[in-house]
Amino acid sequence: MPNNSTDSPRPLKVVISPAPPGEQINDRWPVTVDVDWIVTEYVNNKPEPSVLADADIYIGTDFDVAMGKAAKSLKAILIPAAGYDRIEPDAVPENVIVANAYHHEAPIAEWVMAVALALDHELFLSDRSFRNGDWSQ
Repeated sequence: MPNNSTDSPRPLKVVISPAPPGEQINDRWPVTVDVDWIVTEYVNNKPEPSVLADADIYIGTDFDVAMGKAAKSLKAILIPAAGYDRIEPDAVPENVIVANAYHHEAPIAEWVMAVALALDHELFLSDRSFRNGDWSQ
């Protein structure tokens, strides 16, 4: 029987663990659909599996068998890292997409060069001196 209800669909439930520090998720990731962000903290380096019970998307770095069994509605696991070594492949439910992050090589190389130059030129020492009112450097 078709659903003739005029009710709007339920919000997309996204579990993120842990949340970016000090940021409002909607400000960081503005979306055009209704999203119910569920922010969890780690328990033994993983979120509590029960929070995944009706989640559509999980954003995190760890996924184990208990989480997979609890995740009845999961459609995607998004890993905010380059690797996937803390995702247990056998734990991922069938038809769930797993995606990790990549294309980070250039920014990492730029950061390494910037820090190397900052250390070589004692930039951090100079910054501290200037902030303390010592302009002798």
